[in-house]
Amino acid sequence: MSFNFSAPWAVQQNGLQNIVLQYKGAAVGSTPTRAQALDSKKASGCWAGVASGDATIDLRVGRVRITGFPESVGKGPYPVVFAAPTASALKIFEPTYKGGIGNQQGALPCVAS
Repeated sequence: MSFNFSAPWAVQQNGLQNIVLQYKGAAVGSTPTRAQALDSKKASGCWAGVASGDATIDLRVGRVRITGFPESVGKGPYPVVFAAPTASALKIFEPTYKGGIGNQQGALPCVAS
């Protein structure tokens, strides 16, 4: 399972922003800084779930500046969203761009290939 995130202030893109649950190399339960998130090269947005019936995932939401799509919309703010502390994620790591991950299918493919 993955989670999308939408911000009304985000520059137009041709895809959906996903919540990062764990950056590659970060221990579950650690709290990445903004700098660590932005420097990360890979991240997973595929939640591993929990054994109990309830879960709470705290998020940090920041803004980065990117070129929109199509380019004619210009540059603007875009969310970088990650769990803090990190949540247990499936080890399916996607390349990041400025600390974020996204998709064009409506959800991340959270199955091993």
